[in-house]
Amino acid sequence: MTNSSSNNSGSFAGTDRPDLIGDPNARPKTVAQWLNTSAYQLAPKTRFGSAGRNQVIGPKYTTLDLTVSRSFPIYEHVSGQFRAETFNLLNHPNFFNPLTAGTQFGSTSFGAITQSYDPRDLQFSLRILY
Repeated sequence: MTNSSSNNSGSFAGTDRPDLIGDPNARPKTVAQWLNTSAYQLAPKTRFGSAGRNQVIGPKYTTLDLTVSRSFPIYEHVSGQFRAETFNLLNHPNFFNPLTAGTQFGSTSFGAITQSYDPRDLQFSLRILY
């Protein structure tokens, strides 16, 4: 959601939005400037603004998770299992959407991607089954 930091509507509810005057997806997409910030303008007084939800196409999310496990007998009814799991095996950068909380119209970080999901994660476990 694209909220405005101003209170032009006079509601003091924090739900003011800017007016959408162009295509927010019409520019090369970089992490520093993901959307076209000139596609928005401040809404006039006594109006909430026309910018709606789901206007911007965010970055894609790509991940490859892998689990390898091996079970082995220990004693009669007791067995063991070793597991190695990895999340985001290729360590591909996955970024949050640019219009997450904290990036409001009129702020210096508006249109920039400021957060990313976790990098590669490895986890090992040893289980005893009886």
